[in-house]
Order: sequence, then structure tokens, then C-alpha cells
Amino acid sequence: MARGIRGWCVAAALSAGAGLAAPAVLEPTITQARAGTAKVACVQQQGLESFVVTLRKPRTCIFHSANAPFDSAHEVPVVKIRWTGWGKPVVHGRGTFRGNMDVKAPATIVLSRVRPCGKSARLYTRARITFKGRTTRVKLPACSG
Repeated sequence: MARGIRGWCVAAALSAGAGLAAPAVLEPTITQARAGTAKVACVQQQGLESFVVTLRKPRTCIFHSANAPFDSAHEVPVVKIRWTGWGKPVVHGRGTFRGNMDVKAPATIVLSRVRPCGKSARLYTRARITFKGRTTRVKLPACSG
């Protein structure tokens, strides 16, 4: 009976040790993700096709709601963007909103919720864009791979 308990204690101790070692094994991946290049997903258009690309400090970006159709109701185009605090958990930008019917208005952008994307990049997954006294919140596409 004592031998069975001792064997169980050794197995429990080994399991506990392995459990404590797991975060150390994952730590480099988490550290690499934190240190990776910060990017944001923007829509680019080529002819009649639209597709999402990830960019670092874009000067022009069409912010697009994740999993939404590519149409003007789900897109917020901003040009001439200047960023401050790029790479931090929250980044601020100023630019010009370009809407339908040649509407132009000063815009402020706040990007947040940085999430790891692979080993070498991080993506901002939330945008808050304010123009003409109106604030639009956009859930941006996250990492696809």
C-alpha cells in the first residue's frame, strides 16, 4: 500500500513540475509577439477587387469591419494620416476622412487591442474614428494565420 502511494506522489510531483515548466516553454513566443512589428489591417483596391493588407504606420487606410462585405457602409477611408505612439498598446492618428460625394473632414483615429500575429507581428484589432462630430467604432480583422 505504501509503495502505491509513493508511486502516486512521484507521478504527481513530476506532473506538477511539467506544469510549471510549460509557461517557460511558451514564454519566448509571447515575448517575440510583444516585440514584433505593430501593424493594422487596411483595405486596398485594385480595379474592382478589394483585399485586406497589413501595414505599418499607413499614411492612407480604408478601415474595414471584420467579416463584413466590402462596401462603403462597412469602410472608413482616411488619408494623410500622421501617427503618434505607434507600437504602443494604444496609438493615435490624425488625418482626413474621405467619404462619398467628395466629402472631406478632419479625422482622429485611436487604434487599440493589439494581438499577436505569428512570431514577428502584432495587429491592432480595434479602431475608433471620429469625424464631423461622429464616432465610428470598427472591429478590425485579426490575424488569419
